Amino acid sequence: MEQQRMGMRRSPQQPGGFNRTPQQGGMTNRMPQQGGTMNRMPQQGGTNNRMPQQGGTNNRMPQQGGTINRMSPQGGTMNRMPQQGPVMNRMSQQSGTMNGMPQQGPVMNRMSQQSGVMNEMPQQGPVMNSMSQSGPVMNRMPLRRQLSA
Repeated sequence: MEQQRMGMRRSPQQPGGFNRTPQQGGMTNRMPQQGGTMNRMPQQGGTNNRMPQQGGTNNRMPQQGGTINRMSPQGGTMNRMPQQGPVMNRMSQQSGTMNGMPQQGPVMNRMSQQSGVMNEMPQQGPVMNSMSQSGPVMNRMPLRRQLSA
């Protein structure tokens, strides 16, 4: 009698008892899908524009391509020249200090100082000059003051 009761107790629990477990059929959509809807991760294709680009728009760094930078200071200091355009810069100082020349345009700058100090020349246009001028001006004024000791 006890075996029949145990058997009767086990048999009705099998159809209803297995439905209490989490189903393994069509309800497996609770897991994060790994198919075509996996757009939560940062994409590594063409839309990965969050990184600094290393192509043609990488103008934040000083360019190492079209900028021909021929600097031969023989006496003095040449500091802070971030160039952001097709710039051909030929500077041959012999004495003096040239500081702070951010150039932002197609500028051809030929400076041949022999004495004096030239500071802070922000040029923002198609300018070919040697002094601090901010327009489409072609003006070469070489300073040739000799320092008598």
